Amino acid sequence: MNIFPFRVWLMQGALAASEGKHDVAFEHHSHVLRVLEWGRKEWKRVPRLERGAVFDSTYVRCVRRLFLNSYLKVSNLARYV
Repeated sequence: MNIFPFRVWLMQGALAASEGKHDVAFEHHSHVLRVLEWGRKEWKRVPRLERGAVFDSTYVRCVRRLFLNSYLKVSNLARYV
């Protein structure tokens, strides 16, 4: 059962980034990262089959990359305001 909205946040962030709304993308990606970091700590000793692949390092690394891209775009935009 999937009770976490982080996949929705991830998709909303990707859609916002594709529309040039990098501040919105940054917000959604930061929510996703917080949930993933919490889950990795909370379920550290739970087998992968039970906790799911979303808490694996590769998944978190991909989300972190999206987060950093949106962060850089937002900080770049803030320079010119």
